[in-house]
Amino acid sequence: MHMLGSVLLGLCVFLAGFSVWLTTKTLAIRHTFQTAIESKQQKIEKQITDIADARRRVRELEEQRQRLVHAWGDVWAAPNSRVQPGGTGSIELGVGASSGLPAKAADGSEPGVFVFGENGAKSQYLGEFGVADIRPTQAIVSLTRRPYAQETAGWPQGMYHVRGTLPAHWLTTSAELQAHQVIADSRVVEQRQQLASLTEQIKSSQAALDQRMAELNGNADAPEDAASEVKDGLVLALQKEEAKRDAVLAEVDRLRRQMIETYDDVIKVLQENRTKVELLDERFLSPPPKSPAATTEKMIPPSPVRTANRKPM
Repeated sequence: MHMLGSVLLGLCVFLAGFSVWLTTKTLAIRHTFQTAIESKQQKIEKQITDIADARRRVRELEEQRQRLVHAWGDVWAAPNSRVQPGGTGSIELGVGASSGLPAKAADGSEPGVFVFGENGAKSQYLGEFGVADIRPTQAIVSLTRRPYAQETAGWPQGMYHVRGTLPAHWLTTSAELQAHQVIADSRVVEQRQQLASLTEQIKSSQAALDQRMAELNGNADAPEDAASEVKDGLVLALQKEEAKRDAVLAEVDRLRRQMIETYDDVIKVLQENRTKVELLDERFLSPPPKSPAATTEKMIPPSPVRTANRKPM
């Protein structure tokens, strides 16, 4: 009996320990599963939020695409397109009525399209065109405005894109740029006219200057009976006249000096004669004249040069 109780007691202790271990293990497994479930639940909630955001973004992009499609209209690719010669602003497009390109209305009005030229990786906006002639696979479109100078020379050949409409802000910007271009062209015309007027004035001034220079420098091709001023020019003629004047002035100065010297010689001779007369009077005891100085002064003529050069008192 004592042995059986010991066995039962040991079995109870073993079962109690096993129960504790099993309970601990069960709680650990439950905690692990609970943590995993919470993590999965958080991921699911995040995925639900992401899916809702993605759906909202897709809806916004779809609305934006619809707005862009409405703003830009239909688009047609036109390969093998060619610019018509002559600079008229016409293009033969490689797309026609079979692709849905709009044709003329019943009243004969040309539908408007907007053409873009593909130049490598770049796209060049050419402007608004009217569909002048349309065929199943081709169409002739013409620019609705007058082409600018040398504008069509820069249009590419080959691939073009045609659109039915453009956004309003694009049309506004294009209209503003065209207005600026018209103003710039008018200013260029005015400046060219002003330049032509200034060029004519320069030509007239140059002709007048050439005429004045010919008058100053002379004309070697002048007739033989022409005046010296015409053949030699005013400058050389003036130099010759100045040389003649200088020669005459030099001769006048020489004659004046010669006359002064002659006058001095006459005075000297008169003085010598006076001295001789006085000696003769003393030798022959003749009474001297009352006023020999006055007599001598009467005999000396006044110098015309010195009298003319004498300053008034």
